[in-house]
Amino acid sequence: MSGTNCQHIYIDTFYLQAFLNGQSDLERYAKEEFRNAKQLTERNREIFLKIPFIVVAEMINNLNIKVNEKRQKERIVSNLIDLLDQNEKIDLVPAKCESFKKAVEIKNQDNRLDDTDILITAQALCDPYSSHLLINDSNILEYRVIDEVNKNMHRDGDRNRKLRIIEEI
Repeated sequence: MSGTNCQHIYIDTFYLQAFLNGQSDLERYAKEEFRNAKQLTERNREIFLKIPFIVVAEMINNLNIKVNEKRQKERIVSNLIDLLDQNEKIDLVPAKCESFKKAVEIKNQDNRLDDTDILITAQALCDPYSSHLLINDSNILEYRVIDEVNKNMHRDGDRNRKLRIIEEI
């Protein structure tokens, strides 16, 4: 798993939620993008999906706010457990101390971004094997500070490759 060709694809909350319970057209599109990323792991032994703990926490919080029916909540959580149990190439990952420090560094340069999205992005940036961050937040996708941090980390040898922050695989 630690070969130079190893790639980690990080997944944002929107895509995980859509995969587990997407209903709208936009969510169906995001569900398909999650499937595409999952299929990459099935076709290439060196590609893995990484779901940050904070993504699961945000999803559970959203469930509690937006879903009233207990059985639907239970079904979605059960689907998440099945997804993780049945796919050895999909892993939940905690944020390390360096991710929090990187999130603070980014936030100090511009505090207009959502803290959760910054932490998800920082976690992907601090993983030297990450190749992609699948996220649909236009603020993150177009944010120059993150792009500069990304370039600098790659230049300084902290990353094996420049992280591609994208909304579709």
